[in-house]
Amino acid sequence: MNSSVLIEELKTAAQMSLSPVARTLHKGNAAKATVLVFRSGAVLREHQSSVPATLFVVEGKVLYREDGQETTLSTHEHTAIPPQRTHVVEAITDSVCLLIQG
Repeated sequence: MNSSVLIEELKTAAQMSLSPVARTLHKGNAAKATVLVFRSGAVLREHQSSVPATLFVVEGKVLYREDGQETTLSTHEHTAIPPQRTHVVEAITDSVCLLIQG
């Protein structure tokens, strides 16, 4: 499926959900790529990743919280997510993010 079409489908689904909507784009031996679509105010609750990851904001604005620190990420900004670190992502505006794990 074309990634643009997939993102549009996820945006439609996100408008009907209080939680982010996610779909894996690629899963290989060394890395996994997942698209996350948030409507404004949606929260990806506290969780941890077992592997290093990078959160890239494709469009919109999100608040990333880790260890009591908050970072606002806007379109084309990213942050590294260390393994075994509890974190939260909250959409400030409707947002599309790419999560790369591994």
